[in-house]
Amino acid sequence: MVYVYFTEERHKQEELKSTTVKMAEESKVLNTPGAEKQTEQKLFDALRQELELYSSHLSYFDITYLASFRSDEIT
Repeated sequence: MVYVYFTEERHKQEELKSTTVKMAEESKVLNTPGAEKQTEQKLFDALRQELELYSSHLSYFDITYLASFRSDEIT
């Protein structure tokens, strides 16, 4: 029973990670010319706003979980 729980949680995490990668690839904030010149904090804040605006269907847990990834961990 515990194995099934961990398997389901792992699947949920992988699905969320996949969704995050897709959203990052489609992000207007990250794909704006000059985005690479912005500070990490400015990009993070703008991306968080974009996620909150376009992803209101995500729960608070999902948003917090997504925010816990550093950009080098997602790619």
